[in-house]
Amino acid sequence: MARDRRDTEGRLLSAAERMLMRSGFAELGVNALAAEAGVDKVLIYRYFGGLPEILARLARDRRLWPEAERAAAAPTLDRALLAPLLAIARELRDRPLLRQAVARELAESNALTEETAAARERETTRLLEQLRARFPVPPFLDLTTLFAILAAGVAYLAAHRDQGGTVFTLDLQSDATWPRIEKTLAAVVRTVARSE
Repeated sequence: MARDRRDTEGRLLSAAERMLMRSGFAELGVNALAAEAGVDKVLIYRYFGGLPEILARLARDRRLWPEAERAAAAPTLDRALLAPLLAIARELRDRPLLRQAVARELAESNALTEETAAARERETTRLLEQLRARFPVPPFLDLTTLFAILAAGVAYLAAHRDQGGTVFTLDLQSDATWPRIEKTLAAVVRTVARSE
């Protein structure tokens, strides 16, 4: 019985993710989700409680924001700051569900966007605390603002990838553009936060 439940939960989560990728939140409803997953809609309520809980679980299970530990092994402040920024850029580039959640966050509030935003805030807080504990931060450097501007810029660019893909002449659908973004992130971070 537990295996059947796990299988049904997995089918529902995968179906919700497919629907979000196909058309965002527009078609995602209990009846449509049950049909997409090939299950009775009663199971959505029995196993999850409803659609908001499915979205929250999807966000948690798919780990929709990179974890702060990426900076833990870096030997200098600039490298420790750059590592999670590159991780964010790569995950936004490669993970459609994360892009969808980030792109929709300002337009609509639901369990998926709220959980993604909460994970972002949690991990960013942890990261900045780790950086301040491990490295002397120059008095001219507002680490929080620098990280916010760079991460938000990357998120904005990634959100446009699925919408036709050109922002400020950057073709965001081209594989050649993302290494340019990463190289520029590295140059900015090294210039501003280099610790010798």
